[in-house]
Amino acid sequence: MRPIPRHLFSGWLICGECGARFTLVNQRSYGCASHVNGRACSNTILVKRELVEDRLLAGIQETLARPNVAAEIERQVRKALVTKRTRKPDGKRVAALTTEIDNLVSAIASGGL
Repeated sequence: MRPIPRHLFSGWLICGECGARFTLVNQRSYGCASHVNGRACSNTILVKRELVEDRLLAGIQETLARPNVAAEIERQVRKALVTKRTRKPDGKRVAALTTEIDNLVSAIASGGL
């Protein structure tokens, strides 16, 4: 699993020369991470952050505005909510937490904490 990027669209763009992801290299621009972190790539192209964010957000908004996409999102959210409500608690985890609580209560009662 990839780490969560620190900036909105880091990792969404791919370098055409080496295949590395573009990351935010300063406050204003995205660039090839491979070039920036060790110069392993010769791609020196920087893309303005404002351009990247405007274009990608416009595409996302356009996609989300489609009725079939909105309906699918609603279906998935409802399904997740139903699953969350019907999920049974993990018995082993509940038992472990109960034991831990009992131990803490005993320690507090005996003056150990």
